[in-house]
Amino acid sequence: MTLFSETLKKLREQKGLKQQDIADVLGITQRAYSFYETGRSEPSLEIIRKIADFYNIPIDLLVGRYFTVKNLLSEIQRISKILHTRYDGDLLDVSLEVLQMVQNWAIDETIPCD
Repeated sequence: MTLFSETLKKLREQKGLKQQDIADVLGITQRAYSFYETGRSEPSLEIIRKIADFYNIPIDLLVGRYFTVKNLLSEIQRISKILHTRYDGDLLDVSLEVLQMVQNWAIDETIPCD
């Protein structure tokens, strides 16, 4: 099994769904979907997008690319600098408030770390 196939299986099981349920959403056969979960076959980019949309997660999570706290906080700092150079007033305040919420979440939640 690949990381991708393991992730597919975990996501499906967390939702309490059967392979057929996901296959129906994707417009493929249950057999084709089972091949994705066992690593016998890899889906097209279109199917990967549909899977990510169904679970409402970024494609990166499906393929095993996780943010670490370190690189997430670094990205927040980068975005904050951009916001300061481009915006002011209420829009800047709201944007920085959202970034602060994300930063607090990143620190408080369990996120894979370096």
